[in-house]
Amino acid sequence: MEDVVTAREEKSVRVSQHLAVFAAGIRSEDLPDDVVRAVKRSILDQVGVIAAASGLGVDCKAFVETAREAGGSGATLIGCRAETSPAMAALANGAMAHALDFEDTHDATLIHPSASSVPAALAVGERLSAGGSELIAAVCAGSEVACRIGASFVGSPQDGHFFLLPLVNAFGAAAAAGRMLGLDAEQMEHAFGLAMSQVVGSAAVLTEPGSSFREIRDGFNAKAGVLAAQLASRGVRSFGSPLEAEHGYYAMFQGGRFDPTAFEGLGDRFEVANVSYKPWPACRGTHVFIEAALDLRQRHSLQASDIDSIVVDVSPFFTSLCEPESIRKKPKTATEAKFSIPFALAVALIDGRVDLTSFDAEKRSEEAILALAGRVRHRSNDAPQNQSTRGGLTLETKDGRQFHAEYEEPLGHPRRPIDDDRLREKFRLCVAQAVCPTDDTAVELFIERTAALKAVTDIGSELIALL
Repeated sequence: MEDVVTAREEKSVRVSQHLAVFAAGIRSEDLPDDVVRAVKRSILDQVGVIAAASGLGVDCKAFVETAREAGGSGATLIGCRAETSPAMAALANGAMAHALDFEDTHDATLIHPSASSVPAALAVGERLSAGGSELIAAVCAGSEVACRIGASFVGSPQDGHFFLLPLVNAFGAAAAAGRMLGLDAEQMEHAFGLAMSQVVGSAAVLTEPGSSFREIRDGFNAKAGVLAAQLASRGVRSFGSPLEAEHGYYAMFQGGRFDPTAFEGLGDRFEVANVSYKPWPACRGTHVFIEAALDLRQRHSLQASDIDSIVVDVSPFFTSLCEPESIRKKPKTATEAKFSIPFALAVALIDGRVDLTSFDAEKRSEEAILALAGRVRHRSNDAPQNQSTRGGLTLETKDGRQFHAEYEEPLGHPRRPIDDDRLREKFRLCVAQAVCPTDDTAVELFIERTAALKAVTDIGSELIALL
């Protein structure tokens, strides 16, 4: 890749400073309409998913209880009708943000930018009685920073001993919290370094059976970002150029290499406008196969008993969702099921839907689903890293008929968007699963006020209090 540089080779590439100036200076009134709309959609979507996880997330109760025990006030534990400090609210809400694997995704990089930027911005903003315009600016700053750093990866983010995808969200959370606190560019750069110094992501979570970290990881990122911004606002310094310095992020995790073109057009072109919204609560790499299964089932009136074999064409990056077969075809946990192409498409073919109950213990023990998942074979296609969600599905019936469906992008991608009505319905369904459900009137008011977010003068009393 010709554009790849190292900090030593190209000292003029001041990525940290560039991002810090952007994040500190962003204003909602300067953002294009499509960017504002995308940010508001991400806030609505992420808050709904957090609320659902408060009731359904396996390990979320531990985070909520820990946050409550820590004491403090001024920041809400979403879906729980309780308060704590901003940092602990960011921890618990961030853990819930990714727990169901239902939040937005930046498909080109496969990161989940809102999972840390929204909890961090809400926690700090509520304490400050910030308005909706400030929330838009803060979430935009955080998510854009995360997307740009994610886009600068060289090679696979799963190479080596580190799982890099979650780490970028610590920078995003610092940017979101820092923007809400009004940090200047120098303070923001220190916040990046302070946040980075608190988090790490081991690749062990990709293969370790029973690990909770893959689900709740963004709690640590969100908390790190809030603490980093708070400390930087009080004069605590980290070190210069935390991303590209000789001993910075790229040196530690990328061999000093990064793609500087990922930061071109910062402030003029926004990656937050390119996030996707999930129609199904499962790993993004399963979505084209879920959609293909649902489509073929409906169009050809297929029953599971009709199917002889299933072949999926999957990108090299997502072959891990088919291997090892002993786990992917017989998942023991909800997370293993959500990260299994064979299981997810088997559920879709048998039930005709995939929803928040599709990966629970009852489904994981259903013999018909396991039998159909066992008939799935996979082969690798030639999709590059930035198109890894591409895929196809071929079914062959016992009477010799063959059906095929494939998609370049999964449903919810900006080129195949989910409309506002469907996103609002997803929010309603999610909020109904909260440990402390909200009445219908408050739910509709939250939807209305999020759509008109710039008119909200206090996000705590006018918005978050509704949940």
